[in-house]
Amino acid sequence: MVDGFVQALERQIEISHPDCSETFCQRSDVLPGCELMKPFDTLFGSRKTAFLGMGCGKQAKYDWDEANGLYDRALKLQPSHARAHRFRAMALLCQGNIEAAEAGLRRSAELDPLSASDCARMAYVHYVKGDYDSAADDLRQSFELDRDYPEARLYEGIQW
Repeated sequence: MVDGFVQALERQIEISHPDCSETFCQRSDVLPGCELMKPFDTLFGSRKTAFLGMGCGKQAKYDWDEANGLYDRALKLQPSHARAHRFRAMALLCQGNIEAAEAGLRRSAELDPLSASDCARMAYVHYVKGDYDSAADDLRQSFELDRDYPEARLYEGIQW
């Protein structure tokens, strides 16, 4: 189901804007009311969210480079998009780029300081780095924000 959804979005992206040779998804000046934007406005509310969703679809298929490219496009449209930083960081971690993943999660946490997810994911990054004390601190912080956050419980099980 995810494959069909991502493929449909990719086909939509290839539709050219009538006023230029660029595809509409690459333009930051296309009006939200544009006919070509309606599928994105209806499904996601914005192009940056569409790029985020497609990035997650690519990440689910282990296509890290393509996922990061889509996250980068979302961040180009809105540099303060915390979830795009978060998901990009996890894709970078899966590629073995631990330092960039940690930096991305730090940026996401700056933008969304009440995110239990950022704390939990930072715990996993610290666990991968072998910094178990920091991982435990991150998990504690995640539980302070949301004591039942499932991802933190998963990482707690991995760590112990």
